[in-house]
Amino acid sequence: MKIIQFYIFSELIKKIFIMTAGFTLLVTFFNFINELDSISNNTFTLRNIFFIQALKLSTVIYEVLPIGTLIGGLWAFATIAATSEFIAMRVGGFTPYLIFKIICIAWIPLLVVSLFLSELLMPLSNKLLGKNQSLNQSSSSVSEFKSGYWLRDRVGESTAENKEFLPNTERIVNFSSIDIKKMIKFITIFEFNQNNILTRRISAESAGYFAANDNFFDAPDNFRGYWKLINPKVIILSKDGNVLVSEPAQITLHTKLSVETIDALTIHPEKMSLYNLKNFINYLKDGNQKVDNFEILLWKRVFYPLVMLTMLLIALPAAYIKTRSGSIGLKLFVGVLIGTGFHLLNGLFSHLGLINTWSPLLIALLPSLSVLLICLFLLFFVQKIKFF
Repeated sequence: MKIIQFYIFSELIKKIFIMTAGFTLLVTFFNFINELDSISNNTFTLRNIFFIQALKLSTVIYEVLPIGTLIGGLWAFATIAATSEFIAMRVGGFTPYLIFKIICIAWIPLLVVSLFLSELLMPLSNKLLGKNQSLNQSSSSVSEFKSGYWLRDRVGESTAENKEFLPNTERIVNFSSIDIKKMIKFITIFEFNQNNILTRRISAESAGYFAANDNFFDAPDNFRGYWKLINPKVIILSKDGNVLVSEPAQITLHTKLSVETIDALTIHPEKMSLYNLKNFINYLKDGNQKVDNFEILLWKRVFYPLVMLTMLLIALPAAYIKTRSGSIGLKLFVGVLIGTGFHLLNGLFSHLGLINTWSPLLIALLPSLSVLLICLFLLFFVQKIKFF
């Protein structure tokens, strides 16, 4: 039985690899064609496009892996059925338990690959793409809202000139755009006291966010970075109603906003690691902002490997196809439609759940779990009723 199990396992992995590689090359080719319009004589060359596509390869593999798993699984099981090998295996005592065991064993490499891509390779590739700003055509992120980006930060502050920390309960930061190097355009900072009264307004045409380890003087505890504003205009509102205006050369404000939170403005949440995505959700919760769509994305990332297991189980009935009954191509085509339909409905269910404010955990888990249970039921049904 071990030889049979290894044979089916190797057939599954080999054909899943072939199909995933084929879809990856196909999607990469279309992306390459789309980037050709960006070529110029001075700044953007054909070599740049190859470099960008290489960095985006991990994201493409991650996206096509479920479809590659489905079609590769269908191909492997249909091949075994076409040679009547599966019938001989079942006659020889190949039980449903052993079939499900092989499916789970074949699923483990897919689980490892998906975690490696999502938690390590994809975030690293996007950081490398961001550092090569001249190659990144979308290196500058601009908010969809006319008012720009808005961030909430509850911190104290200090200036580079006197290094004194003044009590401050809340700061609201607004800016129009930010690039991958965290350089900011048209920033305005509103500072409020404990009574939510505006005490100071700071504005500048350019600024930058720097991590705490880049700081040129010791930062207080729990501070993760600082804003550095160039040629700012500072308006201080006193308790007696007087207004004091100053224009220092620069001003430095410590912040508790993490690097991951700032990166979330230039990197799509879909390309962030689970750890960074979780930190970003916690930041939004601290600011009493809506996080339903991000929590749905988080749970879908957690249960993403379960989709591959579901795809393998959807492909399994192909092994029970009777070659003498004909219509093998039609049955395989139906299997592809079922798997693709499940993949599309999984995304549709997320939007429906977001509209109806369903639980993010339920939205992410219910489609895959439902299809998984149905596939398990059909597996034992076919084994019991349709022996040949």
